[in-house]
Amino acid sequence: MHSSLIFIFCHLTGEESGEDNEKIYYDIIREVRNYVNLPISVKIGFYFSSLAQSVRKLSECGIKGLVLFNRPYNTDIDIDKIDLSHGPIYSTPEEFTHTLRWMSILSGNVGCDLQLQPEYLIIKPL
Repeated sequence: MHSSLIFIFCHLTGEESGEDNEKIYYDIIREVRNYVNLPISVKIGFYFSSLAQSVRKLSECGIKGLVLFNRPYNTDIDIDKIDLSHGPIYSTPEEFTHTLRWMSILSGNVGCDLQLQPEYLIIKPL
């Protein structure tokens, strides 16, 4: 069995520093580890002030795996209804290259397993 944390934050004030935002991840992981005895995997996007450093620090918090989404789920604002709505749900193959590049950079340089999360990719055995 494996537990998974998905992080989605919406910072609206612009007052938080990148370091402050990333500290939220580390604090949540440490707190969850106090209550959960299962391996923890974290799902994140690649919008960090320093993704490589942040992933390294996440792996030092004791996670066993990290899933890198190829793009965040984007919300939109319907100005006619003054309400939030969803943006595009599925990724395109063009969005995959950025995530694949980051996985190549991170591979072998962090203390946890890495996984891509493209919605459209189906890997078939050769």
